[in-house]
Amino acid sequence: YLALTYFRTPDGAMCDSCFKNSLKKCFGCKELITDKLFSAFDRYWHLRCFRCGVCDGPFDQLSFVPYKMKPYHKECYKKNLMKNCKICSKPCDQDFFEAANGDALHEGTCLEEYNAVQEKLKKAAEAVQQRSEAQKQKAEPSAQAALPDYQFQPQVEEVTLGEVTPKAAPPGATNYFPYEKLLKAPFPPGVDVTKREAYLVDEEFQRRLGLTKTEFYEKPLWRQQNIKKKVGFCLLYTSPSPRDS
Repeated sequence: YLALTYFRTPDGAMCDSCFKNSLKKCFGCKELITDKLFSAFDRYWHLRCFRCGVCDGPFDQLSFVPYKMKPYHKECYKKNLMKNCKICSKPCDQDFFEAANGDALHEGTCLEEYNAVQEKLKKAAEAVQQRSEAQKQKAEPSAQAALPDYQFQPQVEEVTLGEVTPKAAPPGATNYFPYEKLLKAPFPPGVDVTKREAYLVDEEFQRRLGLTKTEFYEKPLWRQQNIKKKVGFCLLYTSPSPRDS
């Protein structure tokens, strides 16, 4: 008689070689996971390898605080990482956004007020730039008038330029890049870093964000930011309350 060894899986029976190839690799120790595994941040871990980003200790009942793609004990997070809201000055121990400049903001009213202030500052800067350009345009005619009648006219040679690489198309066009190229700097030329998700092909977009592009852009801005931060595409980061996974 011939003894056959196989493994039962949800996908059916597998031989030893195919079974090993189907196993996930631990993000912590880089070894194959042959027993229980834990999934977080779109990665897989041995339970023993999933540890706090501050004290390197294990988690009781796998309750942790996620922050910038790393897990933390609640006390380690409060002691080392928790910030006060830029608007109300209260601790950000619930869902919050972290701006690119490091400002922490509660969702809802605080975030809306912060965005309103930033919009006013942006408009003020644009107004200053417009006034500066207007003054420059007024000064140019007088400078031209001060020139003498005789002016040296340089000879200009025609130069044939080669092909110029076009700037990457804006979101919604046909320029797409792999997820890994959009995850961290340096980004491909011309990519709008605030809308990196739009440069994913439709299938990759739906697989990563869980929605089609149409469904995603119909949601409020703060909800879009909350979804994007989970896949590392958000300039404003969010940290939800500790949860049991």
